[in-house]
Amino acid sequence: MLKNGYIKLYRSLLDWEWYDDTVTKCLFLHLLLTVNAYDEDWKGIVIKRGSRVSSYTKLSEELHFTIKQIRTGIQHLERTGEVARTAYPRFTVFTVTNYDAYQTEAGKRQAKARNGRQGQAKGNKVRI
Repeated sequence: MLKNGYIKLYRSLLDWEWYDDTVTKCLFLHLLLTVNAYDEDWKGIVIKRGSRVSSYTKLSEELHFTIKQIRTGIQHLERTGEVARTAYPRFTVFTVTNYDAYQTEAGKRQAKARNGRQGQAKGNKVRI
């Protein structure tokens, strides 16, 4: 998770259907702030730009909401297409589905440049 930089946030968020749902809104903003800004290797797999590895428990701890509230918020975001979730036995990958639409072209250029510098020598990775 990046601890520096910024995200682009549009004022049209004020008209978003989940804006008045505090948990869902906070959860979505938290995911925007904590997903990868570029592809990253994690335990032999590649976590794509706009995605992050987490769990309901971890999100609950980070946001100080109950696990049930987090689960409901994720269901809201999945139902309306803002977030996708891929569950694995020991972790879950949460993806902001239109991350590139929310964030700048400069971020995509940085990600491409970073991936180009990493090279192909790292072997075959699972892309998520």
